[in-house]
Amino acid sequence: MLPEVHQKDKDAAPLQAVAKHEGVHIAVPDSRGRMRNWHTHVEGIGARGAVALVSGSTPRAHLGYLRTRNIPFVETGRDHVDYTLALSELYAQFGSRRIRTDSGGVLNSTLLEEGLATELSLLIAPDLIGSRGRDLFRTLKPLEALRLDAMDCQRVGESSIWLRCKLRY
Repeated sequence: MLPEVHQKDKDAAPLQAVAKHEGVHIAVPDSRGRMRNWHTHVEGIGARGAVALVSGSTPRAHLGYLRTRNIPFVETGRDHVDYTLALSELYAQFGSRRIRTDSGGVLNSTLLEEGLATELSLLIAPDLIGSRGRDLFRTLKPLEALRLDAMDCQRVGESSIWLRCKLRY
């Protein structure tokens, strides 16, 4: 099910300018130029602004769209976002020191393989879902060694567990 489109997104209202060093920002990898629910995502997490992460393959028309919506973008990489450079630019341009990802298996794998993650935070919900589950690390190549040091473990609700680990490469 697709997220509901915010009225401001329907009206193509520009977002508020992103202020450097002021609270939470949302950064969305979007090399294909598909993201259109900016207000929905920004207001959904209480972010102060949004930044698009794009690459050389992002349609130029989409970059024009981002400009009209007042959404800054960081362009790195030729075909896909170069996350090492993108994270460096997020820090340089917006003061972003801490990044939290809510992502799928491909981005999870990329961040681990490139050594860009320092902490792994997992919410474990003990439900059996059969063969239709999603891969948490869909494309992760075998690493020489990825060590995890437990930092914290908490019970959440009736049956879930929140596990936080520091990564050692």
